[in-house]
Amino acid sequence: MILDNDRQREILTHAAITLAEDAEVITIGLTEARKPLSPSARAKIVLKQASTGSRVVRLVAGDPFLDNAVADEAAACVRGGIDFEVVPGVSSLTAVPEYAGIDLIHAGGVQFASVTDGKFSKSSTARVGAAATIVVSTVVSMVSGLVEAAKAAGRPGDDHVVVTLHGGSTEQITLTTNLDGLSGCGEVGTSARLRPGARDHRSCGRAASRAEAGTRPSRSSAGESWCLVPRTRPRQWWRGCAPTVPTAKRCPPSRSSRRAVRFKWSKAIRGLVEGRYEWVAFTSVNAVRAVREKFEEYGLDARAFSGLKVAAVGEVTAHSLQAWGIEPDLVPEGEQSAAGLAAEFPPYDEVLDPINRVFLPRADIATETAGRRA
Repeated sequence: MILDNDRQREILTHAAITLAEDAEVITIGLTEARKPLSPSARAKIVLKQASTGSRVVRLVAGDPFLDNAVADEAAACVRGGIDFEVVPGVSSLTAVPEYAGIDLIHAGGVQFASVTDGKFSKSSTARVGAAATIVVSTVVSMVSGLVEAAKAAGRPGDDHVVVTLHGGSTEQITLTTNLDGLSGCGEVGTSARLRPGARDHRSCGRAASRAEAGTRPSRSSAGESWCLVPRTRPRQWWRGCAPTVPTAKRCPPSRSSRRAVRFKWSKAIRGLVEGRYEWVAFTSVNAVRAVREKFEEYGLDARAFSGLKVAAVGEVTAHSLQAWGIEPDLVPEGEQSAAGLAAEFPPYDEVLDPINRVFLPRADIATETAGRRA
């Protein structure tokens, strides 16, 4: 797998993603001058990896062609006789302005440009003078070059400009100015926790003037800096919030309770192996991990679940079980929570379930919802 930068590695930690043990993750990185590699240099890296016969996944942010200019990489694969497939993505050039409430459909023509390295050339700005609206993805350090190029293309100094920083997140900042005041607006962006080399989006022209007039929508979570997630390690974004504060911690039992916990584990695992349970219900990925670790400690594997019925609270937990070699018999189709699992759990039948006993591994701070139903 080839990444643009190390920040994309966070995606690979999601519970729904499982990398093969021999998978190699490579970051393209920057040049010695701390600037992005040229398209031809990136293409060489992709071609080198693809030429080994391995399957290569090139992970980019946004739309591959519109945002990341990977056309040269694709062309290199064609010349090298390497088959490839492009999976379209959502371009930040359209998504970020829409987050800022800019109507690009009725703007009388829109010109998009993405310039994050080098400089604004005549070829990249040739059409910005004629378009009613232009959307540019660039970096703070290149703002002065953008202003010069836009004016050289014929745009007036009082042209309306909307600057969007941290687009789509709760740190999103939208600033309104004009082309002449754009350089000062860039300084504001830098002070607002934006690195000089970080990317922002600038919309100029007719659509920007409409947004400045007050058509920007309010975002329910805008302005919030923290998002509390009741997990040991937050793994997802929720409505644009970056989950940074875990509210639970997975840790070994205290010394005083260690003997009692060891006895309970031993009793539970012996009961599973000896057929004392009809069902095993997993309400989290952590529960799967804890049981798997304990099984491996006793020299057991997934085959010990033969003859048992297994339930998973949701798709993520189900994926964790499947990675262990266990196919769950029950995953809620509706609400994927302990309450959803309890609601869809089959009723007791003394003929089909003569044992009438469910093994429910869970944290000591877990709710009693699933426990009462089980």
